[in-house]
Amino acid sequence: MKKSLLFATLLAASLTANAQVEWTMVSAKDAVTVPDAIITSVGIKTNAPVLGKGLSYNGVDVAHKDKTGNNVNWIGDGSTGYIKIQPTNAQVAGADSKMVTPDANRNLASAASDEEAMYIDFYAETVNPKDFLDVKSIEFDATKIGTDGAMVNAAVFYNEDPSLGATTWLITPENADAVDGEGGGKNPEGIGGHWNGVTDETWATTNDAGYRPDRNDGTKSLNGENCVTHFTIPITNVPEDAYGITVRVYVYGISKNKQMLIHNVKINGGVVTGISTVKGEAAAKDAPTYNLAGQKVSKDFKGVVIKNGKKSILK
Repeated sequence: MKKSLLFATLLAASLTANAQVEWTMVSAKDAVTVPDAIITSVGIKTNAPVLGKGLSYNGVDVAHKDKTGNNVNWIGDGSTGYIKIQPTNAQVAGADSKMVTPDANRNLASAASDEEAMYIDFYAETVNPKDFLDVKSIEFDATKIGTDGAMVNAAVFYNEDPSLGATTWLITPENADAVDGEGGGKNPEGIGGHWNGVTDETWATTNDAGYRPDRNDGTKSLNGENCVTHFTIPITNVPEDAYGITVRVYVYGISKNKQMLIHNVKINGGVVTGISTVKGEAAAKDAPTYNLAGQKVSKDFKGVVIKNGKKSILK
């Protein structure tokens, strides 16, 4: 240890366990009011959901039909329900079965991407800009209303920067069986939500391939009793410097006069706090550099580092 350093203290990173953020998308039936997120973790804040220009809110769905055709309230006495979203204009409706391919900006691959942006964004970030997120999984529920053809998918990106995130879909033919909690998966004859269309590598460029969730009418063929498809999707390769995350849920293959429910959207994980600090007599230029695990690294290291008690990113 150099004499210029009186002592070095490493405060180990700690993880807030069982952290969760949830947007229920529940509203009173007589007036659409988009609710704030439910936050069950200290150190996280959220934004209200944001619709792409190709979608709009369209009332509240309070009930679905069970297998015998009886109306069953989604919630309690039926005074509240889930907020419906639908395409905004005829231009979107004309592209009814269009497959949307994610590009580097996480928009729709279209010359009219602003008008055809059929997605809803859910954003959360750490309260303290020096803390980071450790996301383990996302969840959401989806239900079709008045249509059998509509499909959903999802993507994530980080720090309000669309270039920081996956450029592929989170729901694919390969993981369809695993992410759908009802068991429809890739089987087109399975009960509940199921994968529609081709399952080879061409699926993302075809006009009618993707995951079709349950419909809100249990009397229709291939629908589950609860009329909702629940997705649980593991999230990996989260950037070390991720202080914010956007979960973007896409809706496509849907006509203008049809709706979709996207509700109970959750982000599961924790907040990494207590980043390492080094106290010294002087902040010398040749002071050692540490990664977030408290390990000494060289000047060639790429990523988040701590030097002289200050955090920075080496690229």
